[in-house]
Parts: sequence; C-alpha cells; structure tokens
Amino acid sequence: MPAALQIHPTRRCNLSCRHCYSASGPGVRDELTPGLLTAAVAGAAARGYTALAVSGGEPLLYPGLPRVLAAARLAGMTTSMVTNGLLLGTRRFRAAAPLLDAVAVSLDGTPAAHDALRGRAGAFARMRAGLGVLRRAGLPFALVLTLTQHNVDQLEWAAAFAADQGAGLLHVHPLEQSGAAAVQLPHSTPDAVELLVARAEADRLRARHPGLAIHVDAAAPAELRAPGALPDPLVVETDGTVSPVRYGFPRRYALGNLHDRPLPELLDAWDGEPLRRLVAVLPRTGIVNVADALSRLAEAAQPAASTSRSFAANSGGLPA
Repeated sequence: MPAALQIHPTRRCNLSCRHCYSASGPGVRDELTPGLLTAAVAGAAARGYTALAVSGGEPLLYPGLPRVLAAARLAGMTTSMVTNGLLLGTRRFRAAAPLLDAVAVSLDGTPAAHDALRGRAGAFARMRAGLGVLRRAGLPFALVLTLTQHNVDQLEWAAAFAADQGAGLLHVHPLEQSGAAAVQLPHSTPDAVELLVARAEADRLRARHPGLAIHVDAAAPAELRAPGALPDPLVVETDGTVSPVRYGFPRRYALGNLHDRPLPELLDAWDGEPLRRLVAVLPRTGIVNVADALSRLAEAAQPAASTSRSFAANSGGLPA
C-alpha cells in the first residue's frame, strides 16, 4: 500500500453533518494557506509518501485546492479527495479534475438516511447527480459509507447502488466518536458485533457484485501490522497539527505543528514507539475499528515520554 499524506486544508463546508468528525460547517472558516500545504506535500514526497488524500471540510470550497494538487502531481504523488458530492457540477471541480486520480464521495445509506445525517433535504439527489459528472469525466470514484450501530442492514442497498453507479469501491468506514458525532450521535458507534456482521455482509456482497471492491475499516488482531518508521497515514489537521492514525488523534502523540517546523523536521523528530505500544495492547480477539480503538487507548494512557521531541520543545511539554 502507498504511504499516504492526508490533509484537511479547511473546515468550511456547505453541509453541517451530524456525524462530522471535524465539526465542519458553513460558518467555520479555519483553513491552512496553500504555501504551507505545498511545502508539506513536497516534504512528504521527499520522505517516501506517494499518495495525497484531501479531505475537510469540503475540499471544493478551498480556493488553493488546484495549487496543492498540482504540487503533489509535480512531486510524483497520486491524488484523491473526499467530497460530499454537491459541488461536482461546478467550475471549482472542473479546475481540480485534471489534477485528480480518483474521488471518494460520501454516502450515508438510503436517500432518506443520507439526507437525515447530512441535515439537508435533497442532499442525496444532488450527490447522485454529481456521480454522473464523475462518470462523464471518466474519473474513477469510490463511495464511502459511514457505518453506525444502526445501519448495517443498509449495506446490501449501498452495494447495489455503488455497483449501479459505476463505483470501483464501496469503502465502509465506522462512525468516529469525535467532532459533531460525539455530541449528536453519542451512542451510534458500531460495536464489535456490528463490525463482524459488516465484514460478513461485505464478503457476501462481493460475490454478488464482482466488479465492486468492498472494504470495511475493521480488522482482526492477526491482520494488524505495527507502525513503521513513518506514520501511515500522516494526517495534517486544519490547525496545522500533524498526527498519526487519524484526524483528532490525542495530541500527546502528535508530531508537532506545521506553523512551528517544516514537515521533514517533524518526521525526523518523531518517535513511533509509543504508538507501537498502543497497537501491541489492542484486544487480541474479535474485530476492531483500529483507529477508534487506538484513540480510546491513547486517551486512557498516561502521557507518553518524548513522543515527539519537536512537539515537546515547542510546547514546553506534552499536553495531557
């Protein structure tokens, strides 16, 4: 698998989704400058990262998106973005499309379920229209389904919809208890039983839709691999924090902040051993959402000593 740099250049969004891990929305204006991000992209590519994934917020509301994508292409990286699909018919997308290798479009189940989680009537219809834009552009795309404690029964519908629309992948991602979801959906994170059912259902649906790849972000302990010399994915959050694992990962495990030091220096100072220790104590049985399980363990752990020398130096100590 290519090592991935995941960036969140803006928290501005045209929707206020109930399950948004970054609490993005129309009234949020936090964003990073294109210059800071292009430097980070170049630095990541020089250290062996080969894929750039842009998320948000809504990436198509970020004015510097084409510039950042162009920097990634120049550095030899593949490029993708995650979008809610509502702006795929706009000039913003037309400017970015030649610089993208693939697009992931968020899906939250049936039309009624999708609109309910997105907080806007007609969101599903506009997203579906956007998929037509992707097909006409010949751009490969995936659908990303948020799995909750209550919607595993919609996987069959989602797989049929993805196959019918021409998606190459249905990516099933468990709800994360962060951002808006922690407030609005506090009891909806799928448990181990739901994850196991989702994996079994995915196996069944692959046979029904042989042209559609289906991936569930849940793993058995035997499938896990220890973090390597570099964090993968490497996540750049909208405030400049550089984190392993996922957006919002407990700050004491962060590499530091792009506003303080360039990305290559943060990577040089990173000590992956505390994260490797977290992976080592994951439950040895059952199925887990790895990122969520690691986040819970990290929050419960005692402050890690010298997780990042640069972060400690810049902050006067590791945050609790």
